[in-house]
Amino acid sequence: MNKRITFLGLFVWVFILIGSLKPVDLFAQSCPVASGLSVSNVSNFSVTLNWNFNSDVDNYRVRYKEVGTASWFFEHNVVGTNLDINNLSSNSQYIWQLKSFCSTGGSSNSSWSIADTFSTANYPLDCFNTPNGNAFLDSCGNCVGGSTGNQPCIDFTPSVSITLSTLQCDTPADITFTFSQDANEPDIASSIFSSDAGSFNLTNLNTNDIIGTSIITAGGGYINVNTTLMVDFVINTDKISVKAVDDITGQIYGTFTIENFNGGVLVIASSLPDNNNVTNGNSQIININNLFINPATAQVITFTSTINSELSDVDVQTSSENILCLDCNNDLGGGAFIDSCGNCVGGNTGDVPCIPFSPDVSVSISNTDCDSLSSLTISVSQDPNEPDMSTSLFVSNVGSFNISNMNVGDIIGSAVMIAGNGANTFNTELIVTTIVSSNQAIVQSQDINTGIVLGSFTISNTNPGVNIFAQTIPDGNNVTSGNSQTVIFDNVFVNPSAGNLIFTSTINSEIGDQDIQNFPFNIVCLCNPTSSTTDVTECDSYDWNGTTYTTSGSYTYVTTNALGCDSTATLNLTINGSTSSTTDVTECDSYDWNGTTYTTSGSYTYVTTNASGCDSTATLNLTINGSTSLINNQTICFGESYSINGNSYSASGNYSDTLYSQNGCDSIVLTNLTILPELIISVNASNSGVACLGSSVTLTMNGFASPNNTYQWNDSNGAISGATASTYVATATGTYSLTVTTPAGCTSTSSGVSVTIISVTPPTGLSTSNIQVDRATMNWSAVADAHHYDIRMRVQGSSSWTIALNNLFGTSKEKLNLTSSTDYEWQIRSACSTDSSSVSSWSSTQTFTTATPCTVPQNTSTSSITLTEATLGWDAVTGAWGYIIRYKKTNQGFGSFVFDTVNTNTLSLTGLSSSSNYHWQV
Repeated sequence: MNKRITFLGLFVWVFILIGSLKPVDLFAQSCPVASGLSVSNVSNFSVTLNWNFNSDVDNYRVRYKEVGTASWFFEHNVVGTNLDINNLSSNSQYIWQLKSFCSTGGSSNSSWSIADTFSTANYPLDCFNTPNGNAFLDSCGNCVGGSTGNQPCIDFTPSVSITLSTLQCDTPADITFTFSQDANEPDIASSIFSSDAGSFNLTNLNTNDIIGTSIITAGGGYINVNTTLMVDFVINTDKISVKAVDDITGQIYGTFTIENFNGGVLVIASSLPDNNNVTNGNSQIININNLFINPATAQVITFTSTINSELSDVDVQTSSENILCLDCNNDLGGGAFIDSCGNCVGGNTGDVPCIPFSPDVSVSISNTDCDSLSSLTISVSQDPNEPDMSTSLFVSNVGSFNISNMNVGDIIGSAVMIAGNGANTFNTELIVTTIVSSNQAIVQSQDINTGIVLGSFTISNTNPGVNIFAQTIPDGNNVTSGNSQTVIFDNVFVNPSAGNLIFTSTINSEIGDQDIQNFPFNIVCLCNPTSSTTDVTECDSYDWNGTTYTTSGSYTYVTTNALGCDSTATLNLTINGSTSSTTDVTECDSYDWNGTTYTTSGSYTYVTTNASGCDSTATLNLTINGSTSLINNQTICFGESYSINGNSYSASGNYSDTLYSQNGCDSIVLTNLTILPELIISVNASNSGVACLGSSVTLTMNGFASPNNTYQWNDSNGAISGATASTYVATATGTYSLTVTTPAGCTSTSSGVSVTIISVTPPTGLSTSNIQVDRATMNWSAVADAHHYDIRMRVQGSSSWTIALNNLFGTSKEKLNLTSSTDYEWQIRSACSTDSSSVSSWSSTQTFTTATPCTVPQNTSTSSITLTEATLGWDAVTGAWGYIIRYKKTNQGFGSFVFDTVNTNTLSLTGLSSSSNYHWQV
C-alpha cells in the first residue's frame, strides 16, 4: 500500500560531541595510509586504479577529479586493490587519492594518500564511441560491428505471396497475403497490394464485423500474435478501414484499408515507427475471408505488391492467378460448350456438336399409270448428331388413298426402322387401327416379332391430294445418333388422272428447324378396258340407262369410256318401300321436333324420307312438363367460399345454377352471395413490449373493439384461460396474439407481438480501489438491462446500513468523508427501472480499511559520531512506509539542506566535514 510521506515539524539540533553537548577536538584514528598507487588500462574514457594490498584495511574511499577543477568524485566502500573508473573525458589529466578504513563502521580511518595523476588517451573513436574500435555505419546508417553486438543490415528483400482459396470465376474467395523479412533487413514503412481484376464485396458491412484473421510474428519469433480482422469503419461503398484485434488482449495491433480501385482491388497498410530502421525478423499472414470476388470471365489476374522500407527502398513483386470458369459440364476450365442445338458438348462430355438439320428424303410410287392403284414408298434418314425430328408431313397435290376399301385390322404396308446409327433395326407391319371417315384413317407401325407398336400416323384424303402426318415420340434428347425409316403403303395409293403429281415433305426438328422437299411425278394413262360397279338403293323403282327397274337385282351395261376403251358398268340395285313410326316423348317447357317447337302436350305427325330414302310418316305423342326456380340468399366470411351443384363461389355476386326436379325438368337456383369484409386484427404493446419484473405490458387491439365480437388472447401454449377482453395485461415474457370472432362467425388472428420482462441480476466483479485516509472507490461490472445501481455501506460490525448511495450510473463510485483506519463493508444491487421498483438482490459483501495517517517520529538520537560520519536514529512509526531526513551545517541557510529517504528508522551519514556542527530533522 502506498503511504503518504509528510515532512514533520520535529527539528533536532545535533552537535558533534564526545561525552558532552559542546564541540570537541577531533583526532585521527590509527589506520595505515594506502600506498603503491598506479594506473593501468588507460583509455579515452576509462582507467583502472591500482594500489598495494594491506591486510589491516577493511575498505577504501576513492576520490578523483580532473586537474584544475574544484569538485571531487567519490567511490565509497571499495574493497580489493583496484577500481575501474568510467565516464572520463578524453585527453584530460586527472588526480586521485585513497583513504583507508580499518573498520566497517568507519570509526578508524587513515588520512588521504599521496596524490597520483594520469592522463586519458585520445585514441580515434568508432561510431560506438569506442577508442580504436571496429564499429562502423552500415548501409542503413546504423552503428554495427565492433563492441555494439549488432550485425550490419542486409538488402531489402521481403518475401511476398498472394493466394486465392478458389480460382473459379465469378465466385467469392478467401484472399491471403503472406509476407516476411529476414533479420537485419530494413524495416517496412508501408505496403501496397493491388490487382488488375476482381473486386471486394463490401456491401452490407458494418463496424466491428469480422472479415478475417491474421498471424503476426515479430522480434525474430519472440512475439507471436493471433488477431481477428474487424471492420474499423466504412469509408464508402467501395472502401473500408480494417483493424487487427488481438484475440487475447483485445489490443489493436494495426489498421489498413481495402478498396475497389481501377478495375481491381487495393490494400494499403502503414507500419508504426519502432525507433529503429531494421527488423529482427518478422512475418505476417493476412487472410480476408470470402470478400474477394473473382472476375466473371476466365482470365489471368496479376497481383502487384509495392513495399517501401523506412530507408526509401522499394520492392515491387508481381504474381498471377489463372481464373477459370465452369464449362457447361461443370468442369473447371473445361472445354465443353453449348452447341447450336443447345446441348453441352465437347470437353469431358464425350459428345460432339450437332450438325445442321438436313434429313435425306425420298418418295417413290410403284407405277405412274393414271387412275390406278400404286404402292407409295417414303424413306427418311438422318446422319448422327443431326437435330431430332419432331413432326413429319407428306402431302400431294392430287391422288388419293383407297380408304373406302380399308377395314380396321387390314395390313396396308410395311416399314423398316433403323436407329442408334444401325445398332437397332425393327421390321414392322402397317395396320389400320381406326377408320375416322372415308377420307381418313389412323395407322400403327407394329413390330412383326414382338407386336410392340413403335409409332402411329394419320393418312387423309384432302381432295385433291393426300396428307400423311406423323409425330415423333420424345426420347429425352434433341439429337439423333443416326436413323432411317422406309415406309411402304402397299397398293393403297390411287394415282390421279394424267398430269403432274407432286409430293411435298415438311419435316420439323425438335429445335425449330424445318426441311421442305418436293418430289414430282408424271402420270400418264394407258388405253385399257375399264369397268365400274354402282350400288344403288331406291324407293319403289329406279331408272338406269333407259330402263326402269322395280325389283332388286344386279344389272350390267356395256359402253365406251372417255379413252375409247370398253367400259362395263354393273348396277347392284336395292328397291325399298315407304315406312311409318310412332314416338312417345316427355319434355320440359317445350320440345323441338322436325323444325317445329311444341309447348303443349298432344299427338303430332310429320312426313319425311326414311333411312332408305323412301317416304316415312312419323307420329309424336308429346307430354310437356314445367320447370321451377328458387332464390338462395347466402352470406359468408372473407376468404371462405360457397359451393352448390359442384360450383364454388368466393366473390360477392349473383349466381345461377341449374338442377333437376323430380319430373326431370330444370330447377334453377339463383344464389345472391355476399362476402363479408376482411377482418384484419393487429395489436399494440405498451412501452414497446418491454417491462421490468414486477411490472407488466398492456396489449391492446388497434382500432374499435366491437362489444358484439368475442376475443381470445393466445400465447405459445395456445389460448390463455380467461383472457377474453380486447386488452390483456402480460406479466411474463413471450409472444402473444389476439383472435377475434364476429357474430357472423368470421375469425381472424393478429400477428404475434413480443413481450420481454426484464429481471436484473446483482453486479459482479466487485473491487475497492484508491483507498485513502478519507475516501475509497467502489467498482463493479456492468449488468445487462440495468437502469442504475444502489450501494449501501456501513462500518463493519454495525447492525444497520448507515450510508446509501443511490441512482448510480457507470461502474464505479468514489465515497468521500470516510473515517481513517476504519473497516468498512458495502453491497450493491441493480435497478431495472428509474424508481427502483424492480431491483436485484444485494450483492455479496465487500470490505476495505481506510488508510492510517502518519505520526511525527519520536526519540531522535545521534550516535557513532566520527570525524566525517554519524548515525541518526528515531523510534519507528507504526504503518509508516519510509522517512525523509534533511540535514545541514548549523551555519548554513535553509536552502542548503541535504535530503535523503530511507525505509528504516536509522540513517548513516558519511562524508561530513570534521570539527563541524550539524542539525537535522526527520
